[in-house]
Amino acid sequence: VLQPGLHVIAPPDRFGGFVSTQLELLDLPPQIHESADYVRLKIDADVLYCIVDPKRALLRVSDLKKLIRKTATSTLAGIIRSSNLSEVAGSRKVAYGEEKVGGGQEGESKHIGAEAEPSAPSFQQKVHDEFLKELHDYMLNDLGVEVSNIRINDLRIADTELANKISKEAVKVAEQEAEYRMLQKETDILTVRANNQALEVRIKANAKADQEMILVKAKNDAHIAQTRAQAQSIEIKAKAEAEALEIMAKSKKVSTIFDAQAQADATLLKAEADKKARMMQGEGDKTYASMIESTKVGAKLAALEIQQKSLRGISKVAYIPGMPGLLKNPELAINVEAKDMGLV
Repeated sequence: VLQPGLHVIAPPDRFGGFVSTQLELLDLPPQIHESADYVRLKIDADVLYCIVDPKRALLRVSDLKKLIRKTATSTLAGIIRSSNLSEVAGSRKVAYGEEKVGGGQEGESKHIGAEAEPSAPSFQQKVHDEFLKELHDYMLNDLGVEVSNIRINDLRIADTELANKISKEAVKVAEQEAEYRMLQKETDILTVRANNQALEVRIKANAKADQEMILVKAKNDAHIAQTRAQAQSIEIKAKAEAEALEIMAKSKKVSTIFDAQAQADATLLKAEADKKARMMQGEGDKTYASMIESTKVGAKLAALEIQQKSLRGISKVAYIPGMPGLLKNPELAINVEAKDMGLV
């Protein structure tokens, strides 16, 4: 098996033919198969494949197309026999292995288990998925052939009478589904309207609540500001009164200090003056005494002073010179007022 390109073949080798690795379409003969619920289904399909390993494909089988055709037909028969019409309504297409869409080396590969968009409606999609699941990996690993796709050209119920009944039932179901969808749409519309009305009411309620909250907050802020202003005013007034009282106390304290200082100074000055007066009086008395002592009159003055002190409080006194002789001669006695003598 030679790769594509220019080759020279010399005897005893001989040329057997070309094997294409491009994507090929193989027609399957129309077949009628029974489903699991004994419904006869007529199917017409094509298989798209490409040879990815020419050596394995040539050495493993002599007629590759015949083998693919028989294998595909039997696989379709098994899929239909294991299925019924009610099971395949919601199937999806699944790619198995590394499926190369478009064939050849430039095909786009898909990994096993990756979901793809449906390529055929309902039951045809079910047949498509099961066919690739059963046949793809076997053909690729054993024969070197990659089955890329199966195309369902025609799939119908072979029994005409049964097909008509099912068609009528399908029409009824379609009508019911259409009515259901219409009712569902109306329900959705009513729900949306109700939601819109509820949303509108909720928005209005929220707006009213927000407005009331704003008003309450504004009132609270104004009340708080007024209270703070009053508190600040009271605080300022109390502080001013405290400062005034403090100033008055300080002034009284200073005045008291000044008065006490002045009184102390006056007392001190008076004491000093009294001291000086006493000193001066003492000096005068001392001088006077010394003067009296130095003269003859002094003794008499001293005697008179003693007499004056002894006669204080007496309103009248009789002065009798020469007491012994006067006592003997009453006619010579003289009455003298004490005040005349300077004794009172």
